[in-house]
Amino acid sequence: MLESESIKTPQKSRETIGGILNVVTYGNKKELERQINPVFYADSHINMSWQYSGLSLGGEPYLTPEEKGYYIISPVNGLDKSSDNYMVCTGLLVTGKKKGANQYVSFLTHQDWGALIKDTKIKDSFKEDLRNSLKKMKDICEEDTVVVGFWGGHNNTKYDAASNHTKTNQENYEDAKTTIGEIAKSIFPKNEFHILAKPSTNPNDSTEILFKQQDNELHIYKPKSD
Repeated sequence: MLESESIKTPQKSRETIGGILNVVTYGNKKELERQINPVFYADSHINMSWQYSGLSLGGEPYLTPEEKGYYIISPVNGLDKSSDNYMVCTGLLVTGKKKGANQYVSFLTHQDWGALIKDTKIKDSFKEDLRNSLKKMKDICEEDTVVVGFWGGHNNTKYDAASNHTKTNQENYEDAKTTIGEIAKSIFPKNEFHILAKPSTNPNDSTEILFKQQDNELHIYKPKSD
């Protein structure tokens, strides 16, 4: 395929959030890959230093399953970021402009809510780590440039095995959205909590994201079934 043809590949949607974050959503994974520089796609996981990761990051878990890392939170920095396999999992991106500098920084999360809420200690640890990351963003960024965006999860009544079948995927999604939204609002009360992609209805679907920090551009792949 010619380069000029790949540029014309149809996009599902494109919008600007908060005047800062450009969000491009694709309904076909090949469409996403044609739009992204292959070098970025291959190298976007470098130098991430995730705090916790029993979850898959680029197909390679950083911890063994026995270590039970039910969430991952990237450091706050100016690097590109990505993660995939957001099935029942949810994600958060927070990006903003540094004070006194023409530079943007961000952090990214990936959490398995159904598994996370089974252990009060892990849930409390996640909430504290999230608050600390948000506080760091508030300390170093111009507050009116900060955009908070949420996605992922499944919106169906199938019971989630990770939560011992006590809650449905829909209940876990709503709980994650509410809890994370309230934490974000406690640090950034004037900033809107944006839903960047609705939860999937098909239990086999997963969402994948790629964030290009320099362009403040978030690329989201969601299956066409949604």
